[in-house]
Amino acid sequence: MRQEGLQKGLQKGELKGKLETIESLLAVGAEWSLTTRATGITPEEFERLKEEIRQSEEGSYKQRL
Repeated sequence: MRQEGLQKGLQKGELKGKLETIESLLAVGAEWSLTTRATGITPEEFERLKEEIRQSEEGSYKQRL
């Protein structure tokens, strides 16, 4: 079970890194076509993944309370 939690944490961290990369690319004016080629994530996936991360982090915070 501990290994499973570690694996999920690593996957979440990798995903957050990609989302941060996308935000950085867009901030400097990169087109979505370049951003998608660089990360493999479309604008639609980006929005969905951001929401999933946000909800996951809110759930983790509530569990700690």
